[in-house]
Amino acid sequence: MKTLISMGIGLVILLAIFAITQDYTATMKYASYAGGAFIIIAAITTGILGSGDRIRANYSDDTDWKMRMNVSWYCFLIGIINLTGSFMTWYFFLKPPF
Repeated sequence: MKTLISMGIGLVILLAIFAITQDYTATMKYASYAGGAFIIIAAITTGILGSGDRIRANYSDDTDWKMRMNVSWYCFLIGIINLTGSFMTWYFFLKPPF
């Protein structure tokens, strides 16, 4: 259920960007920025940007691991929805015809 809520949040962000800008190019640009930001937040909260010994040290005594993984999963889903929406905007509205 929470996965659907986070996907809905991603769609709301994408639609809000389009409602504010009313431009496909700006929608693609800002949606990709928002998607990239959420992917970076997911990477930071997961801890994948550290080296192996630091990750092992962080997980050895970590008590809020499950909460951080949930936050990173939901941020990842929001980011993927925004990046997918950005790609679909480019593909259906901005791609030059061949």
